[in-house]
Amino acid sequence: MRLGVSAVCLSLLLATASANQPGEVPAALSPALDAPKASEGRLLDITRLGDRLMSVGDQGVILASNDGDNWQQLDSPVNVMLTRLTFSDTKRGFVLGYDSTILKSEDAGQSWQLVHHDPDGPALFDLLMLDEQRGIAIGGYGTQLSTVDGGSSWQVVESMLYDIGMHLNSILRLGDGSLFIVGERGVMARSIDEGENWTLLDAPYGGSLFGALAYGQQGVLIYGMRGNVFSAADLAICGTADPLTWDPYDRDINLTAERVTELGWKKYSTPIQESLFGAVKAPSGAVTMVGVNGTTLLLNPEAEEMHLLKVPAAETLANVVNYKGRLLAVGRRGIQTLSTTKEAAKP
Repeated sequence: MRLGVSAVCLSLLLATASANQPGEVPAALSPALDAPKASEGRLLDITRLGDRLMSVGDQGVILASNDGDNWQQLDSPVNVMLTRLTFSDTKRGFVLGYDSTILKSEDAGQSWQLVHHDPDGPALFDLLMLDEQRGIAIGGYGTQLSTVDGGSSWQVVESMLYDIGMHLNSILRLGDGSLFIVGERGVMARSIDEGENWTLLDAPYGGSLFGALAYGQQGVLIYGMRGNVFSAADLAICGTADPLTWDPYDRDINLTAERVTELGWKKYSTPIQESLFGAVKAPSGAVTMVGVNGTTLLLNPEAEEMHLLKVPAAETLANVVNYKGRLLAVGRRGIQTLSTTKEAAKP
């Protein structure tokens, strides 16, 4: 079994997912219990919706705050680990979790409805709505689910990435409109047709990649295991790989600088070896990344400057947001204020 400190390292079995009717809670599930200290427990994601913050995590917990200090637990129809929280607009949001769980909200996160669950399915890690009706959710063992009805129902999609079978950790739309996925053991793929087809990319790193951010008009910044951070200015000219011969267990984690450049990537020199799980980009373009042992890095991608920030967190952090002049993170010890953004800007 592959085990680890984040939700991307799981011991779940892959099975064909079967959707429940919206609002139908399977007999094996029960609502999340009231947890007065939930904001201090294990949380895996945090996001900002205007002036409001929301967070999700262990045992189906969903939290909301209007100031970043006082948190209210919201009703949740499930008690499984929740891994991701994302909003496609100011009203409609989605929560993902173990057992291929998907919750949907149409009232800015005030209430949540179960729209998909499979007790034999893998965990889901990220979701991207392509428009009001179409969306893609990704997760363990190459799983992809799609919706064509605004997220009310989801169907399994079998693709090249499903055949490869590695965990898929992050999906996003880049500046040029293309889609991008990163995952376990250096899996990277790009789609120029809204996810209908995927091109496997030759990664500059053979270890797992946990997240990505759009970079410029056609590029991306990626981060993952052992503090590895890379960027590509134009994915269209990056090296590709043949999915029929691609071997996830024969990936080089120490490519030479020359080879990384040949593949169209730039590697950043980082002062740490801890894995990075979450990141947020400020309007200035500076990127804050968080990970194992409270590691917090500040990167200026253009200047190639990387600084290790001193923060009060000592346990693993899963994600981070900028909120009213503060950096707020979630992880094993719940919600923590890392610093003010003014402090974070200091070398």
